[in-house]
Amino acid sequence: PHAMRHAPHAMRHARRGAPVTSKHQHMQLRLPAALAVVLVVVALGCCCRPAHAQHIINLTIGDYEMRNDDAYLCTTVALPDEPLKLTSVAPLADMAIVHHILLFGCGVPAVSPTAENPRPVWDCLMTPVCGSGQSNVLYGWGRNAPPTSLPAGVGFSVGGQAGMRYIVAQVHYLSKERPEADHSGVSLTLHPDPLPYEAGVVTFAAAFHLQPGSDSTLVPNTCCYRGYQPLHMFAARVHTHALGRSVFMDRQARGRGDGATERVHEGDPQLPQAFYPTSHHLMLPGDVLTVTCDFNTSTTQTRVHAGSSHDDEMCNMYMMVYGWHPAISYCHGRYFQSEQRLARDTAMVPDPTGFWSPPNPMFAANDLLGSELGVATGVAMGVDGALWAIFRAGRDFGSFDVGHGMAWKLDEPIPTDVIARLDPDTGRVLSRWGAGQFQLPHFITLDGRGGVFIVDVGAHQVKKFNEAGELLLTLGGGPKSPGSSDDRFCQPTRAAVLRDGSFFVADGYCNQRVLKFSAEGQLLIQLQLPASTSVVHDIMPDECTDKLYIASRESRSVHVYSLQQLQFIETIQLSARVWSLLTRPEGGTLALLWEKSGKKATLVGLDGALPREVWELSGLDECYPHDATLGPAPLALSGASERLHALYVACTTADADIAGPLRKFVLLPAGRLLPDEAAIAAIGPQPLPALPIGMALVAAPAEAGASKGEHVVDGGTHSGDDGGAQSKDHSSVHSGDGGGARSGGGGVGPSSVLTASEAREEDLDVLGEEGKEGDASGDALTPQEVEEEVQVVLDEMAEGDAVAAIEASRPPDDVMTPEEVEEEEDTVMGELSEAGDLEKVEAQDSDLNAGDLEEAEAQDGDLNASDLEK
Repeated sequence: PHAMRHAPHAMRHARRGAPVTSKHQHMQLRLPAALAVVLVVVALGCCCRPAHAQHIINLTIGDYEMRNDDAYLCTTVALPDEPLKLTSVAPLADMAIVHHILLFGCGVPAVSPTAENPRPVWDCLMTPVCGSGQSNVLYGWGRNAPPTSLPAGVGFSVGGQAGMRYIVAQVHYLSKERPEADHSGVSLTLHPDPLPYEAGVVTFAAAFHLQPGSDSTLVPNTCCYRGYQPLHMFAARVHTHALGRSVFMDRQARGRGDGATERVHEGDPQLPQAFYPTSHHLMLPGDVLTVTCDFNTSTTQTRVHAGSSHDDEMCNMYMMVYGWHPAISYCHGRYFQSEQRLARDTAMVPDPTGFWSPPNPMFAANDLLGSELGVATGVAMGVDGALWAIFRAGRDFGSFDVGHGMAWKLDEPIPTDVIARLDPDTGRVLSRWGAGQFQLPHFITLDGRGGVFIVDVGAHQVKKFNEAGELLLTLGGGPKSPGSSDDRFCQPTRAAVLRDGSFFVADGYCNQRVLKFSAEGQLLIQLQLPASTSVVHDIMPDECTDKLYIASRESRSVHVYSLQQLQFIETIQLSARVWSLLTRPEGGTLALLWEKSGKKATLVGLDGALPREVWELSGLDECYPHDATLGPAPLALSGASERLHALYVACTTADADIAGPLRKFVLLPAGRLLPDEAAIAAIGPQPLPALPIGMALVAAPAEAGASKGEHVVDGGTHSGDDGGAQSKDHSSVHSGDGGGARSGGGGVGPSSVLTASEAREEDLDVLGEEGKEGDASGDALTPQEVEEEVQVVLDEMAEGDAVAAIEASRPPDDVMTPEEVEEEEDTVMGELSEAGDLEKVEAQDSDLNAGDLEEAEAQDGDLNASDLEK
């Protein structure tokens, strides 16, 4: 009962981003394992299946004779065959011995474990740590930084069929005189349960040299993000050697065309080098990010180069992100590079889950909603993972008046809501709007900032709405007024939006032209295409490469122009009609091709060497595949493995029995196996997950032990001297001056957590609405504030209504029943049976507060069950 009573209290402080402590004395509250289970259930709000035992792996450097100072030693471990999620890393090291540690995920390490040597150690100075397969930086540590845990619902995919089957720890030792008891390295926590978000790291590293005698030398490194999925930036680690003063990331501001930038993160490289939480920012396609290091060489006499020894310098930032799919990339040249590509041998498999059931016009008698909506004509994936679709409600191209310039014959708009936001796993309609707005919708475009652009080919108009359906902008003369003047369209097809808010319109069936408008709807420039360009059916900008792709459907080609000046670059001739353009997962352009003569529908890659990559889409031969978009596949198909991609296709043939509902394919890499029906059913469809609330920094454990329910790999735990920190008090790094980005850009200290409200405010800022920066300095609570917060919680839970209080802290899609509360309560009391009668504590003191905790902390180095019993 005590544990259940205080779970909402703990959640209240976690969301607020403040520890339960005073501003002057940092205390780390360690809750018993069973209570932690309750808190996780309350916090996650999306349990995909019953939790399984976690794995604890201590990966430390064994015996090895070093011949030189500044040695780089590596060791590795083969991960279990089952897929796992890496969710936290605890360093076992001391900065007096170790300069830094990097953790890599590898397909195959440079030196593989054997039965005789399961934990090899080798010299890895200036040599690759990975052999073949993936090589990804997962974590970095330096200067006695604290451990880190990823946000709830986020993890790195490792083991099983994942590309990272080995973990390699690279340890940079300062001196060859290594203490006899040293076993520096890391302790890893891995879970076998599926999580809705994949963790990733975007790495910046620059090559440079520094001239002596300067107070400030700036070293920039710039790249553009081309991937299709939105990435949430939530934590960053900066790294230089002794001369670095600051490392910061700027991004070209959205919604502006004047070259202005905004600060994303800034960190002090002389503070403990952990991953520190940042204010929440989205990385969207076309974002240009610049990491700059500021060096002070005023005390140096010679030129300093970038290098691996502590006498050299480095300029690094590791930005931790999460998204639907793994995002491990590094800034190289102008773009982020990644080994995770859509491979030529990937299979397009029709959705095998059995729970994909969107509105279906084929079964009018049994699916009234499907009958009302008709066929889908356009699809788009929202930033939050929801699938958007636009429907035609039974209308087709038969109502154009060919003899009167393609004027629309009908007077009344479609009376039903034809814009739908759908669950991506099931196709269930989550919300609808748009009644009375459209004559014959064509394509839908989301701008990533809350804007929804609809092109109405029947009304010869382009309309912009917000996501709630409020009309913000209308261009075009209306159903009876097609034309080719600056303020008229004739059967337009697509709107494509740029980062600064300006947008292109493909105009389309009649005019064979492309027009560019300002965010306010003022015409800026237009491009008249050759008469041979029959039906400009789709357009897609690539802001990173400064290219505009224009699909000429009937001429079976894609024309490429420069994005800013609309200068011709090339024509890509293809083998079939081009219906839709979309961004491939890692960046680049895909085209949806189909011929009415019965050829197979295909996706074709427009980037790279010939012959072009082609992926066949089965079952679309007669359905008129019209539009397509990528998104995340159901978690039931991946479990704890890397999440698969899904492709959604809208078919528009007038015969509803042939068009059917929205089609869905799963992109299955070669060698990847799908689970059986029982395993799919065990996980089932998942609701749209809530946004994770941030990354926590936790106090380093006194020893890397395994608690109940954990599986320890390779012989159990190591003693407290494992990290080479025989006398180091790890909790001291949490003192008032320890860690965090002190300067601007939303950096927060190690005792702070990005709260849900801060994340939402930052999202509103990204969407073009005014948001606020979180202030780390105000996050800590005084003892009086702690007591006030406790009393608020107790008042809310008056008369023992713990169920209502816990329900209030849970996301609405995952409601805990009274029976579940009782089961969790029994579990907690069973686990705490040896801790004494907690009710006696309540009887002696009306509630535990900051004073009680400080007194207990003063008696013992850490708060535990015996402290509570006292």
